[in-house]
Parts: sequence; C-alpha cells; structure tokens
Amino acid sequence: MYTFEQVASMLDDIVDALPDDIVCGLNGGIYLLPDTLRNNKIPDPHYFVLGEYRSHPVMGRMVYLYYGSIMAVYANVPEDELRRQLDRVVRHELRHHVESLAGDRSLEIEDERYIASALRKLGKADTDQPSLPPAGHRGDAG
Repeated sequence: MYTFEQVASMLDDIVDALPDDIVCGLNGGIYLLPDTLRNNKIPDPHYFVLGEYRSHPVMGRMVYLYYGSIMAVYANVPEDELRRQLDRVVRHELRHHVESLAGDRSLEIEDERYIASALRKLGKADTDQPSLPPAGHRGDAG
C-alpha cells in the first residue's frame, strides 16, 4: 500500500507534466482527497469513484482524485502501474473539463454506458434510465 504522501507526490509529477492548455480554465485546481467513494449508481461494493470533475458557479472548475478509492483498487500494484492509472484518471477527468468548456457530452455518455454495462453484468439493469443515444452520437443538436 502507498501512503497518501507517496500518491500525492506521483500526482504532482503527473500534473506538472501536463500541457498548460489542458488545464486552462481549471481555476479550482487538482486535489487528492483521502476519501473512499463507492459508485452510488452501481449497487456493488467493488465499484469505486476514483476521480471526479466538478464545475461550480462560485467555487470554479476542479478535479478531485480519491486516495481511499484508488488504494481500494490499486494498493498492491507496482509503482509504475499506479502512476499509469493515476495518469489515466487525471486525463479522464481533464477530458470532462475540456468537453464541458466546449459544450460536448461525449465522455458523460461514455460514462453512462459504462454504468449501464456494469448494471447489466450484475443483473441489475436499470430500467428507469433513459435509453442512451447510439455509440458515436455526440448529443449535438440538429
């Protein structure tokens, strides 16, 4: 298992290596929080929220990564694998940021499909969810 400080240091390295353009407008920053968050949309204890992009009218735009969740999934992997996964989570959340600036919901739709797929695998398909547009649809008007 990695300490909070070790993961924070890896995260700092990843963020420092990002191009300035990708974090433009992310005025709230990127934070590592100690929390463990289960995915409340998937009723199974093995699904965690590793990171989250948030946009708030007062607080601004920010990315949170959850140390407890990351350790629940990756505590016993080699350091290079943990770095790869942290980088993947950061880039995923930054894609949410960039797409939100552009008014694009593509990744949100991908995330919704992932949840629907997980629910089907668990035999808990959510029939209350609206049907998703076909793959490749970007949610563009007209």
